[in-house]
Amino acid sequence: MILWRKKKIEEPRPSITEVYREATRRLRDKAPGYAIRLADEGDLEEVRAINLACLPENYPMYFFRDLLKNHGKAFYVAESPNNVVVGYVMCRIERKPGFFRHFLVKSGHIVSIAVLREHRKRGLGYALMAYALKSLYEEYGCEET
Repeated sequence: MILWRKKKIEEPRPSITEVYREATRRLRDKAPGYAIRLADEGDLEEVRAINLACLPENYPMYFFRDLLKNHGKAFYVAESPNNVVVGYVMCRIERKPGFFRHFLVKSGHIVSIAVLREHRKRGLGYALMAYALKSLYEEYGCEET
């Protein structure tokens, strides 16, 4: 018979700033020479090629252009030391019922994220997510993701 159970003590979740700092540390330590930057129109062919190579769900080019145009402050690419795009994250902002369903809130939605297989295990995916989440919060004022 169990008379009591030890409560599992949950650690507080890190803030977006802490996640972002950790991402920059990982990039510095595990991926020297790689960079995360905002995507531009010239990156879309490479982004689409990565999408086709890495994921089962593929999008037409106009979809990438639309997300870049409308939500470009949360569309990032990972660039290798020789300036080749090797990963991306693209997001959009939606309005949906909040946690308590009483009002609409801005919600960040990660549409797609991918890193080419030969560039994985360097923290690039973590960094792409951290940059995207920071932008969704700071640039677009999203309350949820």
